[in-house]
Amino acid sequence: MKKNSIAISLAAALMLVGISLTACGNSADKNFIGTWQDASDASATFVISKSDKGLVLQTTGESATLAVEANGTSLNVDGTNFTFDEQKQELSAPGLFDSKIVFKKVVGEPK
Repeated sequence: MKKNSIAISLAAALMLVGISLTACGNSADKNFIGTWQDASDASATFVISKSDKGLVLQTTGESATLAVEANGTSLNVDGTNFTFDEQKQELSAPGLFDSKIVFKKVVGEPK
């Protein structure tokens, strides 16, 4: 009887950990979902949305999408890692000659 209760407790704990990890992944995705604008060029925008295959990026005026990977506060776009600053609602990456590439979130995830 004691073995069954230990097994049930262990299974419940693993299920809670799985639910917690899933919830964290979903909230991380929400940080990136929305419309983004180049901080130095207002006409350069893109949208990150959720598809059945994960997060995808689509630039304004284009029909093709690009798969992106979110990992905590980092976003990998075609081999370039962007860091998300939640307070500023910005994505940034190192640029050439000590400059930064910065995108500001202009519209968030639809409710």
